[in-house]
Amino acid sequence: MAKSEARKKRQQAVRGGKADPAISRLDWNGINPVTRTTPTREAKLRKQFHKHKGKWNPSRYSEDSIFIDFIAFISAIDKFYKTSTEETCLAPRSASAVSSWLHA
Repeated sequence: MAKSEARKKRQQAVRGGKADPAISRLDWNGINPVTRTTPTREAKLRKQFHKHKGKWNPSRYSEDSIFIDFIAFISAIDKFYKTSTEETCLAPRSASAVSSWLHA
């Protein structure tokens, strides 16, 4: 089998008096440090049980979540239009009026 270019350069450097990089490499003596085990029955059941847990759970999101803010905004708009149709159909155009809708 032919030698690779990198191996040839390493051997040439060792002949020239440089340090051999193979000495500093770790030797595992044929042991693979990463082993995979077959999951137990309990591990499979735990994974299946927790697979989609909390996907639609609103308490999973923090209070400053965009999703929660969006839901609050939609409910505020809905509440405004329900009350405004009884009184007037004109929506206030100032920023303070909009913020009062959201915090009501």
